[in-house]
Amino acid sequence: MSLFKNGVGRPSNAVLRKRKIVTSTLVVGAAAIIGTGTYFTFNSGQQSMNSSNKNISVSTLYGDVNGDKVVDISDATIIQTNLASGKKLSTNQMKLADVDGDGKVSDNDVYIIQKYSADIVKKLPVKYGDVNGDNVVNSSDASLVQSYVAKKASLNSEQKVKADVDLSGTVDINDATLIQSYVAKKTSKLPQLPSTYKVMGASSTSSVLYGDVNGDKVVDILDATRIQQYLKGSVKLTTTERKLADVDGDGKVSDNDVSIIQKYSANIVKTLPVKYGDVNGDNSVDALDVALIQKNVANKTTFSSEQKVKADVNLNGTVDISDATLVQSYLAKRISKLPQLPKKYVVKAASGSLYGDVNSDDVVDINDVTVLQQYLLGRKALITLQRTLADVDGDGKVSDNDVSIIQKYLAGKVSALPVKYGDVNGDKKINNADVEMIQKFVVGKVKLTGEQKERADVDLSGKVDINDATIIQSFMAKQTKKLPKLPANYKTK
Repeated sequence: MSLFKNGVGRPSNAVLRKRKIVTSTLVVGAAAIIGTGTYFTFNSGQQSMNSSNKNISVSTLYGDVNGDKVVDISDATIIQTNLASGKKLSTNQMKLADVDGDGKVSDNDVYIIQKYSADIVKKLPVKYGDVNGDNVVNSSDASLVQSYVAKKASLNSEQKVKADVDLSGTVDINDATLIQSYVAKKTSKLPQLPSTYKVMGASSTSSVLYGDVNGDKVVDILDATRIQQYLKGSVKLTTTERKLADVDGDGKVSDNDVSIIQKYSANIVKTLPVKYGDVNGDNSVDALDVALIQKNVANKTTFSSEQKVKADVNLNGTVDISDATLVQSYLAKRISKLPQLPKKYVVKAASGSLYGDVNSDDVVDINDVTVLQQYLLGRKALITLQRTLADVDGDGKVSDNDVSIIQKYLAGKVSALPVKYGDVNGDKKINNADVEMIQKFVVGKVKLTGEQKERADVDLSGKVDINDATIIQSFMAKQTKKLPKLPANYKTK
């Protein structure tokens, strides 16, 4: 029985799967792939038969990890098993296993071979981003994804695989954005592997599973529950566990980390940790993200569920113009972290020391104020580390002003500790720009936020006036050693 009509293989996109070849030689392009009494797969191209030749030579058959001249579920199983055990494949096997073309062997290669075996994917390796199949990833592919999202174009099953460059399981506007980022050379590889994916040969740092607080190799609602218990003080977390719990990347463990893991478990968030402010997914927070938020607020563009999470940098549950303003403030270095946690959130240190945490319970609260007041009254002793954490105004002393600063922090008037007095514009420097800002404020030419007023009031008089500008100038000239300049009636230790 002949497998081919007139000795010519199936045309165009044809792919043969699980066909028994008894005595034949098939030529695919320049490579010859031959089987004797076995199953094998070959891709479309110029094909011919020579029934007198029973021997087979193989060049590169992507996906054929076990070397049996066929790509099937057994190859996916080998990759899956080795990823789970940590055992590496040979160099040649690694090359054949990388069917998504990202230079790595990962869970996604397993999925691609499974889709290939199910005839969803027709050709290996898959060129992610090349949605229109012209063998080039360019703006036309991004446009095709945008048209599909807007329901102006349809994609077949294979195109959907190639378009899903963030591996979220759906084709959305984030995929178009990632393709544009790749074309602009801001993203080096497609697809973008989620942090939860196993990668063969990954170092211990790259295999960190953010969100896996209980160490069971999966991120789920149990991890969120454990963080909640930690925040309530019913369980303790190790330094490593606190690092893994910080899924919003702000250097703290808070109620927001619980929320993020819950959203991740519900598939609203696709990757951990979440990079707040990076709305377009190019792994940087810049003016493009600000513009995207502004367009969304003006109803000129829509956001995916994950983009909404990353854009809501003030954590008020909606994306509005204040989020764009906060990202601008972050870019101008007026604030140091995104997201900005509401004061009602319970916060503990993710790693290292937490300024203001005088009683060492990993949270800054009214109890720290009480301990500090008792210390200043001589009723309680503090060890060196506690005194360092109590110095939240950064003047090298523990005083009444540190008590005042922590109280303002708890009231939401100060967003971060320690406070850098004199750094009015928030650029982490004390210079003429800060002096000029105070001078302009005094004559009514600029306005200061509540936190800027706090940093500008270097004489702790309770108001910002020309004397504060003079003291900062004196500090810059090294005539004043420390800021703030404590009043004589302040208790100091």
